Amino acid sequence: MKMCMTKCNVVQIDPDELAKFLMSHKAVDDAVVVGINNRIGLHWLRAYVVIKKGHTIAHGELEKYVSENNPGYKHLEGGVEFVDCIHITLIGNSIH
Repeated sequence: MKMCMTKCNVVQIDPDELAKFLMSHKAVDDAVVVGINNRIGLHWLRAYVVIKKGHTIAHGELEKYVSENNPGYKHLEGGVEFVDCIHITLIGNSIH
């Protein structure tokens, strides 16, 4: 199994680990985390999140949830985007 890692502020991060943490939030149905380039060429983490039916999430709630429970290099500096679904391949990998 190939492990997908991203380098964020010179630290290797497993995006799947952070996505699993996001899914521990009561209102999150599914999540994927990717590294995105910021203006100066460094990677920031961005989450794409599917909210569970009947739940709502306040602006900034997930960023706060992550920052209060993870070290600084795992914070979602690239933000959170809410989506209707996360597409996966036939072998179960998310399509970024």
